Amino acid sequence: MFAHPTVPVIAIDGPSASGKGTVARRIADEYGWVYFDSGLLYRAVGMIILTNQVDLSHLDRVNWATIVAQLNPVVMAHPDLKLESVGQLASRVAAVEALRTQLMYFQCNLLSKLSSDQFLVMDGRDIGTVIFPDAWLKFYITASVGVRAQRRHSEMKKRGVHHTLEEVAKDLEARDFRDLSRQSAPLKLAHDALLIDTSHLTAQEVFQRLCYFIDAKLKKAFA
Repeated sequence: MFAHPTVPVIAIDGPSASGKGTVARRIADEYGWVYFDSGLLYRAVGMIILTNQVDLSHLDRVNWATIVAQLNPVVMAHPDLKLESVGQLASRVAAVEALRTQLMYFQCNLLSKLSSDQFLVMDGRDIGTVIFPDAWLKFYITASVGVRAQRRHSEMKKRGVHHTLEEVAKDLEARDFRDLSRQSAPLKLAHDALLIDTSHLTAQEVFQRLCYFIDAKLKKAFA
């Protein structure tokens, strides 16, 4: 008999444009589970900051609890979350420990909203290392900067955003540096995560690999 895990989370971490969001959504759809993009939280915070013209000259003086309290389904679904200006600001404030603490509570509370037979599929930078260190299954999705830059460049062109490939690559490198070097919850491979390099894999191949590991663990749990 299958015993539902204490922390029914599929944690999918990795750098920007590695393909983690795409595969996380497909996994949730495939198994009928709940998907949550933690990156949208930081983008939503960035949009709230821009909208309210919050002064960021002294990050330690910002009332992050007040900003996080403004998060709601309408804000989380706003089309402006995809703007590059919002993404840049999100990357900057993501290094603020006080904000990450506030959002950690927000994310951990998501488990209380699951039905008894569901899993939470969540992608981000620190899901398997900080938010849910005891997640049922963890993946770390990565790819070379060159491949990720090409993916992001193509995605931006489809949205009508025009930047050179070189500019996109430099932006990704800067984001990688911030994510990897920040003191609070840096991006890193969890010791028990499965590493998958998507540099030479199609989205379908990545999806199939994750399904293989999920199915294998489910089969073992039911045995």
